[in-house]
Formats: sequence, C-alpha cells, structure tokens
Amino acid sequence: MTSKRAKRHASEELERIIRICQEYTQLWSHFFNYFADGFESRKITPEAETQFFQVMTDLARKQYRLRFFVKEDCPADEKMLGILGEAVSLANIHDMTEAQFNKMQHSWHVIFIALNKGLGRLMQKHALYAGPRGRNGRKSPQKASRETPTDHGAESHAPQQAPR
Repeated sequence: MTSKRAKRHASEELERIIRICQEYTQLWSHFFNYFADGFESRKITPEAETQFFQVMTDLARKQYRLRFFVKEDCPADEKMLGILGEAVSLANIHDMTEAQFNKMQHSWHVIFIALNKGLGRLMQKHALYAGPRGRNGRKSPQKASRETPTDHGAESHAPQQAPR
C-alpha cells in the first residue's frame, strides 16, 4: 500500500469509528431522556417500559462494539454498564431514593462528557489524517469550522449536546 492509500484507509477507518461513537452518544442521550425530568407527574406505561428496555439492551450490546473499535478512546465502559445495571427498569428508577437517583444522573453526565471527549480525540486524529483538505479535495469539517466562525462543520461531526 502506498503512503497516500494507507492514510486514506486510516482516515476512512477513523470516520467509521467516529460514526460508531456518535451513534452511541446519541443512544446514551436517548436513554437519559427517559428519566431526565424524574417521575413525579408521570405514569409509567408498559409501552414506555418496553421502549426503555430496548434502549438499554441496545446500549449494552453496542457498548462492547464501542469498546472494541474505539479502544483507548472509549471512556469508562465499566461505569456505563454499572449505570445500566442500576437502571433495570423505569419502575426501578422511580423507586430509587433521591440520593440514588441524583448519583445515577451525575454518573450519566460524567460518562456523557467522557464520550464527547473521546469523540473529540477521534475527530482530532481524523483531522491529522485528512489534513487541510479531506477526501475528494474538500476542506475537512474541522478546518472549515476554524476558518469561518459561523460554520460549525458537518452536522455529523458536531459535538453531541446533553438533552434538556
């Protein structure tokens, strides 16, 4: 493989890994939405429990994929599984003490920040492989966002934001 070809292959692999990390971060945010506002004025339905269980199942399965592909940039994977183990159902979260619930939310935020830091590291690595011009001769999203303050790069490369 030529040097250019090797760089292109590494760049494409990093793009794939970035997508995996972005997908997981989005799913992690979706998980948080189920309990972000507490349960005081909300009834837990069987449908909501089923959906919540599916999101948890997806997170658990994809966590191993994330760890495999992201390796050293994968943050706190045991802590992720710990939170999933605590939040076995919406009813279980509802029955947590306030201290337990606050601790779980805090842990979720710590991991969310770590996921975004890992995503940033991956994007920086990708920028090094892509150089000032990405594939097809176009500017990489990271370079474009530095050159024009109003341009935040491609939406797929935007930092993930915490849900409200």
